[in-house]
Amino acid sequence: MAPWTLFLCALAAVAVGDDLLLPREAFAGEEACSAEEDCGLELRQLRVQRISGSLRADAADDSGQQVATCSTLKNHGTFSSVDVSVGTPPQTFELVADTGSDNMIVQSCFCQERGYCPLDFGKCFRGSGQSSSFAMEEGPDGPVMNMMAFGSGKILVALASDEVSVGAVTTRMNNSLLLMVKQALKIQGSFEGILGLGRPHRHAMRRPGHRAIEGFMQAAGIERFSMCFNDGKPGVLGLNGPARGLPLQSVGTMHWGLDFRGISIGDSTQAVAFCTAAEKKPGMETACGIIPDSGTTLIMGPAKQIASLYTDLCTRWPRCAKMHDALTAEYEHLQRRNELALKVAVLKAAKVRFYQRVRALLQAGDSEAAATAEAFRDKDTEFASAEESDQTAADDSRTELPRQVTPAATLLLLLKNCHYWLVNGTDLSEMPSLFFHVAGTAGGLDTLEMKPNTWVLEMSSRIVEKHTKKLLGYLPVEIVSVSKEHVCSPAFGHMEYPTTLNGPVWIMGTPLFYQYQVHYDRGPDPPTMNFVREPCGACVDGKYTQSVALLQGQSGRALRRVDGEPVIKDINTTLPL
Repeated sequence: MAPWTLFLCALAAVAVGDDLLLPREAFAGEEACSAEEDCGLELRQLRVQRISGSLRADAADDSGQQVATCSTLKNHGTFSSVDVSVGTPPQTFELVADTGSDNMIVQSCFCQERGYCPLDFGKCFRGSGQSSSFAMEEGPDGPVMNMMAFGSGKILVALASDEVSVGAVTTRMNNSLLLMVKQALKIQGSFEGILGLGRPHRHAMRRPGHRAIEGFMQAAGIERFSMCFNDGKPGVLGLNGPARGLPLQSVGTMHWGLDFRGISIGDSTQAVAFCTAAEKKPGMETACGIIPDSGTTLIMGPAKQIASLYTDLCTRWPRCAKMHDALTAEYEHLQRRNELALKVAVLKAAKVRFYQRVRALLQAGDSEAAATAEAFRDKDTEFASAEESDQTAADDSRTELPRQVTPAATLLLLLKNCHYWLVNGTDLSEMPSLFFHVAGTAGGLDTLEMKPNTWVLEMSSRIVEKHTKKLLGYLPVEIVSVSKEHVCSPAFGHMEYPTTLNGPVWIMGTPLFYQYQVHYDRGPDPPTMNFVREPCGACVDGKYTQSVALLQGQSGRALRRVDGEPVIKDINTTLPL
């Protein structure tokens, strides 16, 4: 599993907003510490004299105006991280840059030394005795601690103060640097912390007993920032850049959200199948919502709407439409031979023959494969991939084939076997683009074209093969081998996030950041977003540059490869957008 892949599942706190901390008492009986005394006494060792300091941002000119700067985003495939320095002298960490949260969280060495954090979490921060600018917030009983609840578990954090730098911007975080001192997270791999870039919560509800903690952007006085990714290369986190493009006012109160008005296929003027104006009921602000989120690998949406999208995609993609007709014909051929009504033992062989024909069709890539499939009809050849044979011929729990071959299933089959037809000059440009229609609260509209090389990914698939060999010439022994095969897959996942005011909510994950520079402005109320149609470029020595090598020269042939597990957030769907 990719490093940190699973803490991102966590970034929807169970509080009113991501920048709210719950007191330990709210988790009585479920705390990471074994006892109140244990938490208090152990953390006393972290005390140092409090150092008072004022807010400052070093990335400013002589007039005090902040100047544009940037920082490199390290590309991990399924997520991106940024180097963040903490303390004096600085200790540098790779923190996940995430627009879905608003806290600065860093792993404390106290957590590792006490055995509460595994060593494979990576580098840890040491304040006492190492950083001359470090201080802990003190309460009546020692350092102030709070429990934070996430989708993947809970962590205990101590509130601290220190100097924090991102790129050329340095500020003092007063009692808002969150040091993870104990954790009960269900994650694997590296996790050094989070750089939260979430929406400011000026008007979020404040429950009694909750405390709002400012993030780095607020502490540093940064109003505008941007994010974009490069395939196989570092991306760019821009800070204090100029206002760009058409600003869209954010919808809702909790997330960076927009009014989502559906997806056109192939052409921006095509009618949409869901999230239409007719679906907006009285009292609703939008028919659907969408959250641009750098911390989610895929584009997430309701299962019913994604199934509808797949069906329309297959219909509007000539190769898929022809393939669907050919597969339907093969299926009907089985029905005419009454193979579906045979006893289970014979049915297994019929299913093997059917999937052999499917493989032949996929190898040819269009309806002309019917002639090729005919040659397979009386052969007993088995597939090399037991992933298919195990799920079809060898699975006794399946006593029949699917009742029909759907266009959506055809699309997935065709993409899964893309290595057969994505050759000999064929590229993704034959596939249709997707056009996402979005709007802001003030009525501004934008249409975001997602080209095939952004909504289709190359991913690793686990293949299990089973063979029977005879030991000593007569004793049958089953041999199982496991390998990985690269397949194509739509960059979509299922997530049900219904809201009263904004309808079903989608998450627009990393594909958006590969296609556009996504700009955020925290200053206006509500804050705004816009999408700039320029190559991502690069950050060199804290300055943004449009490197010739990184200019947008990717053709429709380029297919982004993802080797790790996709990061899928476990958002608290009981909260509004």
